[in-house]
Amino acid sequence: MRLRTDEKEPPRQPPIVTLEINGTRTMIAAIRRLIDQETKLSSPATEIAPQADLYAMGLDSFAAVRLLLAIEREFNVEIPRDLLKRETVRSIDAIVETVRALRPAFAEAWRNAA
Repeated sequence: MRLRTDEKEPPRQPPIVTLEINGTRTMIAAIRRLIDQETKLSSPATEIAPQADLYAMGLDSFAAVRLLLAIEREFNVEIPRDLLKRETVRSIDAIVETVRALRPAFAEAWRNAA
């Protein structure tokens, strides 16, 4: 489309910038990778919203245990018995909060290393 000389070029929109808040985006990417490796959900993990219910998407108890073990290995945390429940892996957000609660200093160091 060519502009006439008397027409002004439309204003350009600024680029959309995604901010990384406390390493959340990096951690979510790692968790999504683990979800794809350890579960067989109805959608690829990259298409799952952080607050989406993983059980509603097909997560079963066996896959949840595999995912919890993978999270322990990936983030070098030990999930205590009282956190071995559905709510811990109900969503990506819940997993992020669990890792942060277990090892806040490690989560920060992991983000910086990634």
